[in-house]
Parts: sequence; C-alpha cells; structure tokens
Amino acid sequence: MLEYFQASSYKTADFHFYLNLYFTHNVCILCGQVHKLRFHGYVRRLVRSNETYTNRPILICVIICLSAKLAGKQYTKRMLPPFVTPECNICLDNALQMYRAMPDGQIDYDKASRLLGTICTKTMRRHYLMVVVFTETAVSLMAKYLALTAPFVPQPENPPYEELFMLFVSMMQAVCDSEVKRSGKHHDLPPQAMFLHPIYVFKKSRTPWSGEKPLNLSSVIRLYFDTS
Repeated sequence: MLEYFQASSYKTADFHFYLNLYFTHNVCILCGQVHKLRFHGYVRRLVRSNETYTNRPILICVIICLSAKLAGKQYTKRMLPPFVTPECNICLDNALQMYRAMPDGQIDYDKASRLLGTICTKTMRRHYLMVVVFTETAVSLMAKYLALTAPFVPQPENPPYEELFMLFVSMMQAVCDSEVKRSGKHHDLPPQAMFLHPIYVFKKSRTPWSGEKPLNLSSVIRLYFDTS
C-alpha cells in the first residue's frame, strides 16, 4: 500500500485496485450507500517534482454513481491519490516532510524550497500552516477513534509532547497498537499522509462531499488494518 502514498511510485492501475478495495467496505461518497464502484474515466493532473522544480503529469481516476445521478446529485468525482493536495500541485508527502524537518514552527526557507520544489516563500508558509492545522484535526480524530474503539489502550498524554508532530506520531502508534490488540496480528505503522489526506480532501477541496457519512479518518483506519 505504500506506493499509493508517494508520487514517485504511483501507478494509476494500482490506485484503481485500491479504490475498488476501499469501496467494497465503505460507502460511496456520492450517494452514501455501499455498492460496486464504477469508473467514469481518467483525467490528467499535474504534481510538483521537488527534484526538477517542474510539474509532471499523472492520471487520476474519476468515479461515477448512477444512484446519485438519478437523485439529481453530483454523480462524478475525481479521486485524488493520498499524496495529492486538493487544488494544488505541491505534494502532500513533501509538505509533511517539510513539517517533519522543522516541527518547531521556524521555517527554513532554503530547506523548504528543496522539499516542496518551489521558490515562493508564500507557498511554503501556506503549506506549512495547512499541515499544522490539519495535523491538529487528525490528532483530535484519532483520540476520538481510540476512545470509542479501544478504551483499553493507553492514550498519549500532552505534557511529554511539546511539539505537535511528536504527539501526532504517538497517536498514530496508539492506533496501530490498538489494532494489534484487536486482531492479534502484526501491523506496520501506516504512512503519515494516510491520516491527513482525508482531512485535506474534505477541508480544502473546492467541491467536497456534503453527505451525512463523509469519508472520514475512522473509515480509513478500518481499511488499513482490515484483517478479513
């Protein structure tokens, strides 16, 4: 699954398979029901290379829901791979790498430029602040998930974690530990982008889905650790 989270190893066919698997267990984001996923086509999307400071094209999947179409709702949607930032060509995994390198809030613009593939300081600041805000949201959602699904797992306390990023990583580890206890099977720690991408999609997208059961962090966690 790691290849879905990095632009350098992304393949459209692999992500197509991943989406089919995901929506076998989770509701359609257009109609809110569980049904077989239908693909409408593929569209070209540009992502930023931090090696060449240029954009390169990838193909992303577009899904279609006939139930939503009959109901007069939005019935097609582009499905962004987890490294794609909505409405932007800067990759989320690169933005996360920038945040990991400078979690104290002090931006080293030379380093940030090399990590993001841009020379625009405004773009660097904007992406840094987005990662901070959405990481706070992810921590809150993971704490809620653990409280509801795994109250027997000790949750990290705030005092030892002066930096938000360290708290974020510790919460990810707590989720992983809870799933090991639940299933009795080994699980590797998921990519960090996995916990942030759903938040980006539904906080930043120009036309996010507004259904009653949005694609949320809990459903992503359940899929990653599925042992069925």
